[in-house]
Amino acid sequence: KEDVLDAQLVHERLAWVAMEMFAYACSLSRLDAELADASASADTDLADFNPAADYFFQRSQRRQEENLVGLGNNDDDARIKAGRAVLGMS
Repeated sequence: KEDVLDAQLVHERLAWVAMEMFAYACSLSRLDAELADASASADTDLADFNPAADYFFQRSQRRQEENLVGLGNNDDDARIKAGRAVLGMS
């Protein structure tokens, strides 16, 4: 039973990393298309083209790193213990 809970917490982190990677790839593809369109225009400053995308990429990388670090450094035991206490399980 404990092994199943541990595996679920690991899978949760890996799933979040996979979702972040997918969203990152989609956003990068969109930004690439926008940059290709903008580069045709000589008056566009590409250095500050899309600060929102830049912010998203930074946050996404941070969330991925946190989940990967959490695979080995986490509070899973305390989380499971707290859940058991709330459910009235010993």
